[in-house]
Amino acid sequence: MYNPWMLVRGLVYLLLLACTAGAGTTVSVTLLPADTVMKRLSEGLVAESRREAAVEALFQDSGCTVSLEKVGRHSDNVICDLAGETGDAIVVGAHYDFVSNRGGNGMVDDWSGVAALASLFETLKKSPRHHTFRFVAFAQEESGLGGSERFVHDRKTDETHGVQAFVNLECLGLSEPKVWANRADRRLTMDLLRAAQATQIPLAGMNVDFVGDDDSRSFLWKKIPVITIHSLTQETFPVLHGPGDQLKAVNGKYYYDAYRLAAFYLAYLDEVWRGGGK
Repeated sequence: MYNPWMLVRGLVYLLLLACTAGAGTTVSVTLLPADTVMKRLSEGLVAESRREAAVEALFQDSGCTVSLEKVGRHSDNVICDLAGETGDAIVVGAHYDFVSNRGGNGMVDDWSGVAALASLFETLKKSPRHHTFRFVAFAQEESGLGGSERFVHDRKTDETHGVQAFVNLECLGLSEPKVWANRADRRLTMDLLRAAQATQIPLAGMNVDFVGDDDSRSFLWKKIPVITIHSLTQETFPVLHGPGDQLKAVNGKYYYDAYRLAAFYLAYLDEVWRGGGK
């Protein structure tokens, strides 16, 4: 499933963008301490049947009022909204379902992303925002992107048009942050590079087309700019959907770096992203 040439193209693409990235708007965020971020990661250690309730508790702990969107008979998208000055929305997503029949417990794929959503909400709410941020923990990603499809296709046309970008958090903490470069919107990638340069967090391209799909696909169908931030490498692919998908696979430094990068990145997008671009 892995194609080494995809990795090379992704890295060259990012290096070229880094050379052309100009000076960005100055933004600041007040980060949560590492122990808070890591504690939320550990709170996913529950039975599969309790994972949705754990997401709700996670969002509530961050100070968010939770809403649910029905996806199937026994699962819902869990949504946490941070209201901004406008109805223009940036959606930040991850999925809470996981492959449970192969010995893993989905802590990497993708509780790592879900836990980060709550910490990012708590971080961004400390300052007024231009955009409305919608943090969504999607159901049924592993069974065909069901939750993200429902989220996108159940929106009224004018509401969908209000979504300026989708930032997907997938499988964090296995290595320093990566970006799915050949799927990502070019402008979103350039801004992520600026955020990485400002925070001095290493960032590389790692295309995962032959590993599987993710919830960004549903937003692409609606022509919404997307970007997926992950941490997969050739060496860590075997963690997915297997017995290695455990909390101990997540490196604390890499995970906190992913949170720091995402927090700065979202704050930066809030300043510069207007009408699907600049």
